[in-house]
Amino acid sequence: MPRTVTTIWRNALLAALSLLVAVAGLEGLARLLVPADDVAGRGLDLQHFSADRAAEPDPLLGYRLRRNAEVANFRFNNLGFVGPDMAAQKPAGTFRILCLGGSTTLGAGAEADRFSYPALLGEIFRRLNRNPDVRVEVVNGGVFGYHSWHTRLRTQKELPALSPDYYVLMDGLNDVMAACRQMAPADLDRLAASMDSVLRTLVAGRANGVAAWLERRLSGLALTRLARELGRKLRPAPSAAGQDCAARLEKFRFRGNLDAILAQAKADGIAALVVNYPWLPAREPAVTASMGLSDDDVRLYGIGRQAVAAVNTDVTRQDGVPLVDPQPLFDQAVAATGKPRLYFSDTVHFTRLGNFALAKAVYAALAADPAVARATGRPTPATDAEIDALFPDILAWRPADGSGWPTARETALETAAPEETGLAIKGPDGEGTASLAPAGEEAVIRLRLSGTPPKEAFFYPRISGDGKSAVHVLAVSPDGAKREIFALRNDTGDGIWSPVAGRYELSLPKRPDLVLEIVLSGHDAQVWSRGGKLLFAAAPEAGRAAN
Repeated sequence: MPRTVTTIWRNALLAALSLLVAVAGLEGLARLLVPADDVAGRGLDLQHFSADRAAEPDPLLGYRLRRNAEVANFRFNNLGFVGPDMAAQKPAGTFRILCLGGSTTLGAGAEADRFSYPALLGEIFRRLNRNPDVRVEVVNGGVFGYHSWHTRLRTQKELPALSPDYYVLMDGLNDVMAACRQMAPADLDRLAASMDSVLRTLVAGRANGVAAWLERRLSGLALTRLARELGRKLRPAPSAAGQDCAARLEKFRFRGNLDAILAQAKADGIAALVVNYPWLPAREPAVTASMGLSDDDVRLYGIGRQAVAAVNTDVTRQDGVPLVDPQPLFDQAVAATGKPRLYFSDTVHFTRLGNFALAKAVYAALAADPAVARATGRPTPATDAEIDALFPDILAWRPADGSGWPTARETALETAAPEETGLAIKGPDGEGTASLAPAGEEAVIRLRLSGTPPKEAFFYPRISGDGKSAVHVLAVSPDGAKREIFALRNDTGDGIWSPVAGRYELSLPKRPDLVLEIVLSGHDAQVWSRGGKLLFAAAPEAGRAAN
């Protein structure tokens, strides 16, 4: 007797249910063999920044800046970018430049968000603009800890909705740190595979149809993870030589991410500029000593600067995208001054002067683009000299040359009892530290050093950013003539104090019984003493004279 239609459908249903049960069983087994490991989540939050008070968790990026917050003079706006609030929809007559990167883009190391390189870049464009119909808006999209995977996800998912005209991309530093210090070599392949799955889901999410739906469903299965894990284990293991930092950076997909970011920008009609992150010239002995670099730091920074620059050069040349390389500028500036702390606030971040140098280099590259020239009404970029003339307060600023009270290897310089005029003293505290400031508008401390002074000394002045306070040191010659050998002032009016225990170097005239005058101008001018002493120097080495 032939099968009825009902029997055929019943058997088909049973077969489908059997298949579903089998797949569910395999899925359960796969989950036991390959438990869910959020390697993408870990790779996107390697330093656990999602728990930081300046951040909030994000399901795609791991974390992002906390919206509508202010932390240590850095404002995080309504959209989670650095700086003042902004409109998500680009206003008419606006040329929008979006700067992307990590904490070096955010401005960490400078005292406030207004001294980040994107903020200074925006101010350069504002002061130089000749087109009243167009406003150049520079948005600071830097986030501490972000690397090229974050940038790729952002340019794929959220940033095109802001309608930027330009991306300025400065990744590489955090990629090197992640690939060569923070992640185990075995996790690099797993991160790349996991991020590929995330990106496929994102692309599918932008697409429609059955294929896109199926891609989204399959990407989350443990069976899919098991297949990827088996494929990874069956591939030949890399040679030991392939595990150096440059090779690990490739496995981290820095090159692939940059290429994908630029391709996505092109597809979205957004111009792009790539910036080589300028590394601290770590191989210089003076830099190594003054910045406290370890041998591993020196090695890693040397590899990092070469590997990142090589990738940036190859990819931008291949994709026809402009590249800015400020590395020679920073190397020359540090070599010329001998003071890396003028440009670097620590071993990776920039001071306001370093950010200003970076902003000028980026401005020159952007302003050479005809689209930017039309927006600003300037057919040719302004010169460095023209820009410098507009920012005398930035150029007059100077950082501390170091930090920390004198150590056991440093000694106080002997002086006769100081002569003091108009001085108010607060302290000393339990450690012998006191602050000296004017009782009125000005105070003068006159010191006579005993014997021949060392060539280099240091002391502890401190001022606020009220624009009125300053500390000057004058060398007084035997005939009474005075010559300024040091000045600390802040003309910006930013309200930011120089650091406590910030030490500043003094180059002393090599003259017996040298007389110095320390002049404190303004209520917020201070000089700090330790154990009743104001001037200090490194203790002379055994067998060497103090001078």
